[in-house]
Amino acid sequence: MSQQQIHMNIELKPEDRRICGKCGGTAFVPACALYDVSAIVSPTGRSDVVAIPGYACVVCGTQVDLTPKEEKPNILVALDGGQA
Repeated sequence: MSQQQIHMNIELKPEDRRICGKCGGTAFVPACALYDVSAIVSPTGRSDVVAIPGYACVVCGTQVDLTPKEEKPNILVALDGGQA
């Protein structure tokens, strides 16, 4: 059985590039958040650790929000800094 390669031409625009909200960095590395799971809520009945994959800023280490921009809620902000 042979594997087919799919070639897609996707235009990557500079304004769509992710930027760290804390430091303005534009480079990110794979990272994971580790959570302890109590034996009481664990499906196996034993304590465990769950790893949730994500990305972190190379410069400051801030975890990146992976929610696509289109799906983020639109919040209007008034010029005085409060919500409209």
